[in-house]
This record gives sequence, structure tokens and C-alpha cells, in this order.
Amino acid sequence: MKIYADRFPTAARQFLTDLLVVVWVYAAIRGALWLHDLVQKLAVPGQKLEGAGGGLADNLAEAGGKVGRVPLVG
Repeated sequence: MKIYADRFPTAARQFLTDLLVVVWVYAAIRGALWLHDLVQKLAVPGQKLEGAGGGLADNLAEAGGKVGRVPLVG
């Protein structure tokens, strides 16, 4: 079984098509990796905001617990 045709113009066209597909797949993979890295960088501010919100919630829960122990208020 032959991979490419016997006639040169057809074989050249087949080879060029195969080469373009390889380049296209490589570019798609590189683009996907670039997009993944970009999303990871954009996630950092959200993670910091999540941590700050968690800390605020803990502080408010602690303050609520202290207020609950005050006579006539809690």
C-alpha cells in the first residue's frame, strides 16, 4: 500500500495537504495552551477575592458570637 500517489503533481498536493494538517493541529494545540495559561492568570484575582470574602465571613461570624454572649443583647 502506498501512502502517496505515483504521479508527482498529485503526490505533491497530498504531501502539502498532510503538511498543512500537521501545522494546523500544532497551531490549535499551541492556541489551546495559550488560552489555558491566560485563563489561569485571570483566575488569580478571583481567588484572592474569594480568600478575602472567606476571611470577612469568619470575622463577622466571630463578631456575631461575641455579641451573642453580651447580656440583654444576645
